[in-house]
Amino acid sequence: MYVLLFQPSKIERVMELLNEFKIHVSNINNYQQVVVSGLKKEVYEQLQQLKLKAREEKLRLRAIDLKVNVAFHNPIMRPIESELRTVIENSVTGEDLAVPVLSNLNGELVEKDVWTQVENIVQVTSRPVQFLKCLGYFTRPEVLNEKQVHFYNFGGATHGIIGKFYSDFAKLNGLSEDKLDFKNVVVDDPVALLDFSDKYS
Repeated sequence: MYVLLFQPSKIERVMELLNEFKIHVSNINNYQQVVVSGLKKEVYEQLQQLKLKAREEKLRLRAIDLKVNVAFHNPIMRPIESELRTVIENSVTGEDLAVPVLSNLNGELVEKDVWTQVENIVQVTSRPVQFLKCLGYFTRPEVLNEKQVHFYNFGGATHGIIGKFYSDFAKLNGLSEDKLDFKNVVVDDPVALLDFSDKYS
């Protein structure tokens, strides 16, 4: 797996090139970061071709090897889906979610049906994580105008991705970042956050 970094305004062109070179996208994280995956030798060679094309187009593109041995969110993982579905189904109690869940399979809100969310979790095992779509949900006018959005992150990776998303969203849409009412914090004590969520679920 490799994380690709590029200028936020170039995301559409990067996605076109990834499709052209048949490079599987595992995560679309924000406007300037996607993760790609595949068989080690094959994805490495595909990326060399992509970099050459990017250079020709004067497109600044950086690829960082994530040094993992499993191609997550890739069709390679499809054979485990049936077993994973069974494991999750056997651990589910009740028919309704305690709180709505924003699915990273498609960036859509699952309000109640627990089985829809179970299927979303299973399917994203072999399909791309649509984190950019999830973040985009929070910039919809009906969400932005309703209340402040709070992000609680267990570590710095998502904290950085979210911060860059809001900064890029403001620039790409000619907005002041001050107009985007959100909090983005790293949680050091997950237990405290669970206590917090219990109060508001």
